[in-house]
Amino acid sequence: MRKKHLTLMVIPHNEDRVREFGLSWALIWGACAILIFCFAALIYYGVGYYVRLNREAKFATLEAENRALVEQMKMVDANLLQLRQRMNDLLSRDRQLRQMANLQPVNGEAPKAVAGNGPGVGGPAAVRGVAPASYPMVQRVSLDLDHLLHEVDLVKGSFEEVASKLDKDIDLRNHTPSISPVRPSEAWVSSWFGSRRDPFTGEVEMHAGLDICSQIGTKVVATADGVVAERREDAYFGRHIVLNHKYGLETLYGHLQRFEVEPGQKVKRGQVIGYVGRTGRATAPHVHYGVKQGGRWINPMPYILEREELVSRPSFALRDR
Repeated sequence: MRKKHLTLMVIPHNEDRVREFGLSWALIWGACAILIFCFAALIYYGVGYYVRLNREAKFATLEAENRALVEQMKMVDANLLQLRQRMNDLLSRDRQLRQMANLQPVNGEAPKAVAGNGPGVGGPAAVRGVAPASYPMVQRVSLDLDHLLHEVDLVKGSFEEVASKLDKDIDLRNHTPSISPVRPSEAWVSSWFGSRRDPFTGEVEMHAGLDICSQIGTKVVATADGVVAERREDAYFGRHIVLNHKYGLETLYGHLQRFEVEPGQKVKRGQVIGYVGRTGRATAPHVHYGVKQGGRWINPMPYILEREELVSRPSFALRDR
C-alpha cells in the first residue's frame, strides 16, 4: 500500500523550475513535536529564570531590611540600657518613698535592680527574618523588655500603694485634733483632765476634759477637720458642740455663748464654730474641751501642740475671772 504524504511545491517568480518536496506525515508530526518541546522548554526556562531573578531580588531586599533591622536593634539595645539605668533610679526612689511612708519593701524584700541580662527562658532557636548572627542580640533585647515591663508594673503598683498611704496619712493628720480650741495667747487652763473637786459640790469627781478660760465672746475653733455631729444645749455643758473627726475621734466644746455652725456641717481645722460663754454648769467664762477616742474620754493635752503656750496664765485672766 502506498504511504500517504504531502507534497510541498516551491514556485519561483523567475523562470527557474518548480521544486517539489515530499513530506511524510511522520516527519510532519515529528517536527511538530520538536517545536512543541522547544516552546515548552523555552517557557520552562524563561519562567524559572524570572522566578530566580525575583527570588534574588527579594533576598537582596531581605538582606537590606535585615541589616537595617540589626542597626535598629542596636539602637533599641542602647536605649534599653538608658531605660535600665532610669528604672534603677526609680527603684531606688521607690525604696526611699516606702521607707518614708512606713511601708514594707515590695514582697517583703527590696526590689532588685534591672540586670543587663534577663532571667533565662526557653524559646525558638531561630527568629524569622533575622540572620542567625543576630539571634543573641534579639533574644537579649526581648528578655530585657520583658524584665523592664515587669519592673514597670512593680514600681507602678508600689507608687500607687505609697500614694494611697500618704493620702490616708494626710487625711488622718487633718482629722486629728492638734491645736487649742482657743488661741493660747487669749486663754489659760483652769482645770485639768483627771480627778478634781467639783466646784459646786466639793466632792471628788472625774473631770473628763480641760477647762480653758478666756473672755466671753472669744472665738472657739475646730481643732481638726470634721463634721458637726451634735449642736445643742443642756443643763450641764450648756450650749455645746460635738465634732466627729473620723478614725474614732470626737471633740466636745462646752459652755459656749453662741453657735457658728449647723448640725451636719463640715468644718476645717481653725474654723470658728462658736464663742466662749458661761452657759450651763459653769462658775466663769470658759470652754470645756474634751477629746473622745474609741468612745472613751482621754486627756486632750497630747492633742494640743501649743500646750506650753496654753498653760501660761495671761494677765487678763485674773481681771476677768
